[in-house]
Amino acid sequence: MPGLPQRKAIHLVNFGYDEVADIVVSSNNKVFAFDASGSYIAPKVTYFILSSPDGVRLPVTSLGSGDRQVTIPTLHVYGIVVVEEG
Repeated sequence: MPGLPQRKAIHLVNFGYDEVADIVVSSNNKVFAFDASGSYIAPKVTYFILSSPDGVRLPVTSLGSGDRQVTIPTLHVYGIVVVEEG
């Protein structure tokens, strides 16, 4: 619809699991590349997890392919990356 901001939500799942301790292990500094097709001129990327309900803003890098890339500081059991026009 014209006039509405474009937004894409991507649900991430961490499958790092320690069988001995029976816990999901967080992974640090995970590079995540995504297709930012659409009309993103200056995309804003925010990462949401339970301990950061207001989200953490992630710096965006443009790749030569046209895709965008962010580094997720800590991938927990799950997280949601929201991409929107900044």
